[in-house]
Amino acid sequence: MFITLRQLTRSLLLFVATPSASASAWVGAPATGDASPPTLCVTRSGPSAFYVQEQVELQQRHGSWTLYWRATRPTGFGSEEQVALLTEAESATVLNKLAQRLSTPSRPSRPRLSSAQPGCPAPSPAQQPRWGVHTTLSLFLAPDAHPPEGLLADLSRAERATQAERGLWLQWSLGDVEASLDPRGEVIYSLVEALLSAHLERPPLTDQLLTEQERGQLLVKLSRPARLEVDGVSYGVPSQRPLLISPGLHTLTLYPLSPPFGPFTYRQVEVERGKLTRLTPPLQ
Repeated sequence: MFITLRQLTRSLLLFVATPSASASAWVGAPATGDASPPTLCVTRSGPSAFYVQEQVELQQRHGSWTLYWRATRPTGFGSEEQVALLTEAESATVLNKLAQRLSTPSRPSRPRLSSAQPGCPAPSPAQQPRWGVHTTLSLFLAPDAHPPEGLLADLSRAERATQAERGLWLQWSLGDVEASLDPRGEVIYSLVEALLSAHLERPPLTDQLLTEQERGQLLVKLSRPARLEVDGVSYGVPSQRPLLISPGLHTLTLYPLSPPFGPFTYRQVEVERGKLTRLTPPLQ
């Protein structure tokens, strides 16, 4: 079989016009070793009866993309950990969508910068929450990475040189994404939450001081998404799974994610031991 010069030229042009994912995209084939730092880190911390801190990491390890979820409970109640493997396409999709949302004109303020380090950077002490659940998102731009230009737009020439030489962490403080009136943090974090929900089966929020026989169940059905607090403790956005809480009278506070924002407070909500209480509060 003979290939004409015209066919060969056309093939070469197609090859040049269709760059490989590893050469043109931010996310390429995963590294074969275990030395690379995580690419994505998300830390959620703050007052809670369940988790003192949650951490999410997306890392290239042993030729695969690994998704880690760790949750630390209050002292004396241990911690939980789950792991899932992602494809290159799945990792590229979520990271590029995150980069796009962090690069739009309505993006959060200029990111905090940190030079390369083996693990996830800790949130700034100034970002420690006084109330609510504070979310911090960090992205690592490796020296050989080709991130979207929008992520580099706020970097100086010296900072770009640091990224090209040693790599650079960019860190955004998203605040309390469920309760904030500014929807940008929630829009960004929703990609992370969707990733966790698709690949991990996280345990339900449970008061560890109560045995199974002592708990009651509360199922909250909402007409629109809202963050739920029970007696001042955040339960996140309610799902179809009942909440396991102590029996008795409780105060529920709902912070809708769209106008009108509320908050809406419902007092004297009774939950009985071993029974399911259903509640459909109006959010108008």
